[in-house]
Amino acid sequence: MKRFKVVLFFLCIFVGSCNREAVDDRVYIEPVSDRWVFELANDSIPQGNFKKFDERISRFLDKWHIKGAAFGLMRNDSLLYVRGYGYSDVESKEAMQPYHMMRLASVSKLITGVAVLKLAEEGKLKLSGRVFGRKGYLNDLKYQNYVDKRVEDITVDNLLRHRGGWTSRWGDHMFIPHTVANSLNIDMPPSLDDIILFALSKKLHYKPGDYSSYSNLGYAILGKVIEKVSGMNYENYVREKVLAPIGIHHFHIAGNTLTERRQNEVKYYEQDDALLVRSIYNSKDSVLKSYGGNDVNCLGAAGGWIGNVPELMKLVAAVNLNKGYPDILSKRSVETMVDYKQGYSPIGWRRVTAYGWWRTGTLAGTSALIYKGYDGLTWVFITNTSAWNGSRFPWKIYYKVNSELKKVRNLPKVNMFEK
Repeated sequence: MKRFKVVLFFLCIFVGSCNREAVDDRVYIEPVSDRWVFELANDSIPQGNFKKFDERISRFLDKWHIKGAAFGLMRNDSLLYVRGYGYSDVESKEAMQPYHMMRLASVSKLITGVAVLKLAEEGKLKLSGRVFGRKGYLNDLKYQNYVDKRVEDITVDNLLRHRGGWTSRWGDHMFIPHTVANSLNIDMPPSLDDIILFALSKKLHYKPGDYSSYSNLGYAILGKVIEKVSGMNYENYVREKVLAPIGIHHFHIAGNTLTERRQNEVKYYEQDDALLVRSIYNSKDSVLKSYGGNDVNCLGAAGGWIGNVPELMKLVAAVNLNKGYPDILSKRSVETMVDYKQGYSPIGWRRVTAYGWWRTGTLAGTSALIYKGYDGLTWVFITNTSAWNGSRFPWKIYYKVNSELKKVRNLPKVNMFEK
């Protein structure tokens, strides 16, 4: 009977049944054990030729007063090395491990971009489809009271490429909760719907599609689009339909406070002279941005995910067109995602050039960077501490890690995805 079930399973894959539709030449993998990622601890990973590399990275982190960080290196679609540095929790002296969960900040936009492209492949939305207005995906009555008719021209592709018509000229919509609450005369903290309604009550800053201006609001709205066309909660859809099929099981939307810290999630730290701000829950309280000063949960599709380095490497492997790890998107979709030659911003990625792909992420308490070079090497670096130079710090990471990697000889011939 057991042999019959195995044969039937592979037959289902072959004919494209069993609720698993084949698209182009992609292959879907079975989810790995939830324990896989926790086997990648520092003590179980030989340092080999990375000993000097690790020492230099540790000194770099000390110089910038970073409490802890995790690193992962991949060649093509083979995971070669992972390492945790410093502490995940300074107070308890818990060492940082590669499997520790950290806020991914704007790396979340890569996840959202993949989800949107997947829905487009499934025919559930069009990149050229309108977002607002009676013919838009978000045609609910609550979104109909906009003051600028140009809102009806915003497309899904506009939001994906930061061309939706909004700028941060008067503040980033996702980081001015008190302004939103006061304007709408509502209690703190405002919901994402509240923030969208606040934005729709103002004129756009430019005609949709004319310019590109980095927009957290645009990607947060895409989370609402995903919910509308999929009929599922944003987090649930992404976890079930995007992440689980490629073997990622521990990503979640973050909480805002220390009491909402998940199992194996790090503690977050800011620079020593970080200023206290008004709490999003009670304006009378002064708190750090990393714990109650920013609404990370509300950022959601724009910057709300937490994840670990080994599984984040899987996400990159699933959208890089290499053949070693099954891709979640078609070749055409990935090429659309990283198309930079038309002068548009790439989808999900922060920057794509002839030299590589970059995705940065910065929040109070964390910095993250993915770099995919055209030499076949891809690496990820995430910290649980923010630096004084904010969104510029990931570029410090980029130059340091790339410089030190060039000194590592004879990279290991392993693939820890097969561990």
